[in-house]
Amino acid sequence: MGKFTLNIQNYIKKITYIKSEIDTLLNGKADSNHEHGDLYYTETEIDTQMDTKVDKVSGKGLSTEDFTTAEKNKLANLENTTVDAALDNSSENPVQNKAIYTALDGKVDKVNGKGLSTEDFTTAEKTKLAGLENTTVDSALNATSENPVQNKVVKSALDGKAASSHSHSASEVTDATAYANLETAAGATQATINSAVNSKIGSLLAIELITVVANLPTASASTMNKMYLVAESTSATNDNYEIFITVKSGNNYDWEKVDTARIDLSGYMQTANFQPAFDEDTGILTIDY
Repeated sequence: MGKFTLNIQNYIKKITYIKSEIDTLLNGKADSNHEHGDLYYTETEIDTQMDTKVDKVSGKGLSTEDFTTAEKNKLANLENTTVDAALDNSSENPVQNKAIYTALDGKVDKVNGKGLSTEDFTTAEKTKLAGLENTTVDSALNATSENPVQNKVVKSALDGKAASSHSHSASEVTDATAYANLETAAGATQATINSAVNSKIGSLLAIELITVVANLPTASASTMNKMYLVAESTSATNDNYEIFITVKSGNNYDWEKVDTARIDLSGYMQTANFQPAFDEDTGILTIDY
């Protein structure tokens, strides 16, 4: 006969727990009378709460700007927008902010009436300008001023002068055919000029600088710049004269005796003997005496 051995303990352990194993499993478990009350959710309650939440994404949060289905469809129909990275004369796309900033950074602010220039104002020129005094420009010609004078003042003065080519020959003074050169727009014709010259010469010849009188007239402006000779009554030959001139003091005219002299006037031409003649055609003055 054979021998059969059975370890009942090992067999029992495979189908059940021994006491020590049961104690280990029960360790940390609540008693059968333990209750959680309102402090804990059940698994079903937790699942229900989780269904009302969205997954957290870093950098994002909830928003009241709800993205609707209509908006989603509209966005799906939009073409992709191209943003240019540089300024372009023909592109109709938007351009990057930094490209605009770079372009404007190379410009200067516009000032009305001013523009850019290659004539750079150097420090040396600025220093030189600071050392210059203000220039005074005269508004009229002056014989002593060393200032510059306004352009219009110089032109006005030159307009009143004859050109450097202007001249008069002897024939223009004596030749009768040259009288036309003396006519002006004001009507100074040959006849007018001849009459004026003749009148002037006649008035000059009529002036008597030395006048012999029996008695002095009343001193006045008309007796100024003349010598009046009054004969001495005691002179047998009547050639001794007292010489008087008119002097003015304030608004008063008085006679002043200059000297007593013997003057022989027998060789002098008298006024009645003056026979001046002015030829209007030739411009020649002839005096017979």
